[in-house]
Amino acid sequence: MMPALLQTEDYAKALTRQYVSEERADMLVTVRMLRQEKLLERDPSPEQAFVLDEGVIRRRVGRSIDPKIMPNQLKHLLELQSSRPYLTVQVIPFEVGAHFGMTGNFAVLEFEGALGSVLYLENSRGGALTVTGRDPEIVNYNSAFETLRETALTPEASRELIERVIAEMG
Repeated sequence: MMPALLQTEDYAKALTRQYVSEERADMLVTVRMLRQEKLLERDPSPEQAFVLDEGVIRRRVGRSIDPKIMPNQLKHLLELQSSRPYLTVQVIPFEVGAHFGMTGNFAVLEFEGALGSVLYLENSRGGALTVTGRDPEIVNYNSAFETLRETALTPEASRELIERVIAEMG
């Protein structure tokens, strides 16, 4: 799925309502949108790098509700990438085959100072697992993320692919 920090509200609602009640979905989406807003307000903005599987950009989330949800989500993704130099998006094409990212969404947050790194695993149902400190899993996920970045298309080639997918969706 599209990482929560990149989701439009319509995409988030369409996705989340597949797994939880409408009331809980609305609450989760509200929190998700607030988190995005707070992150975008930060100055200086933290560096953000996202690696997406091609299936994420091709799956028509919300099509039965509104066929424009996914094309609008992809346009939003391109807008974020264009307007925020600290944000990069890369896509792993289908041709690569199986890869570590297929196990699910994860984020490694790196902080200066005593806090160190944080590993955050989130699912569409609102569940999450946070790992902090010197847990070896943080090192494993950091390494896996770098491998995913090397495997993915460049940000420019990823942008071109996303533009083609938008055109295909009409």
